[in-house]
Amino acid sequence: MRNLLILLILSLFSAQGLAGSCPDGSDPIKSVSADGTYFVYNCGGQSSSSTNTGSWNDPGPLDELTIPDNWQLFKNKKALEDARKSFQGRISKRVGFNEDVCLSVVKDWGKSMKLYIADKKQIDKTTAYGNNNSAIGTDIQDCLDKLIYATQNYTGTPNYMKEILLHWAKTDAIFIPNGVQDENWGTYVYEAVQSWSSFGSYYATFYNEFNYNDSERKIVDAYIKDKLLNVNTRNQASHGHGKVCDPNNLEKTVEGQFRTDPRNNIDPNTCGSSVWKTTLAQLLVGLRLNNKALFKKGVENTKWQLSFFDESGIFITWAIKGSASYSYSSSIPIMLGGLTEIYASVGYDFMEHKLRNGLSVKQLMDRQYELFEDPHILDSWVKRYPHDYKGSSNLQYLQSSVEQIRGQDMNLSGFVRNLPRYIDTYRADIGNSQEFDEKLGKQSRDVRDVVASKSTGNFQPLDPYLVYISYITEPEAEINWDTQDKLKGEYASKWYIGNVMDNPVTFEYRGKDTLTLERGKGVFSGVFSGMGYRFPSRDERGKLKIKYKPNGEITVEGNLKIFHDNKSYPTFLEGDINSGLISGVWEEGDLIKIEITKVGN
Repeated sequence: MRNLLILLILSLFSAQGLAGSCPDGSDPIKSVSADGTYFVYNCGGQSSSSTNTGSWNDPGPLDELTIPDNWQLFKNKKALEDARKSFQGRISKRVGFNEDVCLSVVKDWGKSMKLYIADKKQIDKTTAYGNNNSAIGTDIQDCLDKLIYATQNYTGTPNYMKEILLHWAKTDAIFIPNGVQDENWGTYVYEAVQSWSSFGSYYATFYNEFNYNDSERKIVDAYIKDKLLNVNTRNQASHGHGKVCDPNNLEKTVEGQFRTDPRNNIDPNTCGSSVWKTTLAQLLVGLRLNNKALFKKGVENTKWQLSFFDESGIFITWAIKGSASYSYSSSIPIMLGGLTEIYASVGYDFMEHKLRNGLSVKQLMDRQYELFEDPHILDSWVKRYPHDYKGSSNLQYLQSSVEQIRGQDMNLSGFVRNLPRYIDTYRADIGNSQEFDEKLGKQSRDVRDVVASKSTGNFQPLDPYLVYISYITEPEAEINWDTQDKLKGEYASKWYIGNVMDNPVTFEYRGKDTLTLERGKGVFSGVFSGMGYRFPSRDERGKLKIKYKPNGEITVEGNLKIFHDNKSYPTFLEGDINSGLISGVWEEGDLIKIEITKVGN
């Protein structure tokens, strides 16, 4: 009788949400699970449950991995430095948020959490599908993300990252409260895990840039290691979501997230965002601190998360997010890409790793590209969500175009940057990761903003491209400038500015300058001839840092003001002396072009 009542309740909640939920638009065939407590839905005779074999934590090749002596994430430090600097010059800087305010918010974590919980419903509405969620706020969630994102504004690690971690470690500022494990408790868990994981991942990645003294280093090392060792995101379910995900039964995991009975409801965070973030953080910090127990935790969580991909390569936890299905699923590439580079650093080809359902990780990546090309593949999953997600209806998603669904969540440049090793190894049909990186500076600001946001933030534990490019780039041979400096001399340089407000953008000639190159360095004379323009100013042009290589590659870096206001931004330009062109994008999206011709040619 009890099971009949459960099934009756389930049928009332699921009938409408599941109509026409098969890929071909037809209705699924509903049957009862073996234990009589949930429904199983079949499309075309195929069960939506996965055929995972064995148990999720059965021993496998990942368990055999060990921490190498003198482990290093980045193979070529110079390549890393160049890649970070180039990326910094090609993306928009994070402006419009108050760094000092956000620093105070994340340091006073307890007070900020109280304010965040009080305003959470309104915050959720602003992040729903279809809303413009680019507004920059000052709540704890937003500040965590923006402070990590804003590290891209710096050549190295900014001081505020060092200050935050040291403060947290000394004061034990982040906590999961005791007491009733209700919805608010779940929010504390989520934000605490996010804080430890996102900052822990960054700390392990750029460990040597945190210039702590010995005492401070010991405090921070012990703090982040202890937190990541003792947090168990797989089992951290609240009373409002009483059960954890079942890696051996995907359909039960899906249906359990729709149940209203707290005793049988499954907490999606036990196989979702929180576990992904801790997985990469545990691996990175474990490797960095040579802590075998922490590294093993990361390996176990890797195996756990891989259990929640179905036989088609879709990550079910995020696919059933209703109108936010693709918004969540678009973060799978950064997770798989990060894991690929972490495991490559210990000599393991993660792309060839086999899941329990028989798929390889490479096949999961294939599927992610298919989802990128057509997010409507997720329509059948979207329809299963029984109500609006954060106020946005499933119908809104189903009726949107591919471009609208992708929106601010993903573009091809971002996808390639998330999975560079996959692209270069298997997908020549898409292109080459280095070519995409080089072309990024010439893309629109919207494209560059998406790439930046999908590469660094509290939802992006690691930028896979930075690791990958340092891995494949061989150290450059020392240059003998006495014999190799064929490009030295004076160059007539014509400056042009393309105002982004013009449609189409047309280049306005600003004047002529002289560029002098010698022994890998250069300098502008700072004197414009003609046109009478004052911007970029003589002083700024004269202070630009110019480097070039014997093959003609040239970079120009420094602050530039190009209009009659007081805005001067760090700017990065690059080009080829042989082609006679140097170009780049100013902070606010305006284009800068310098045409150079060698004097005497």
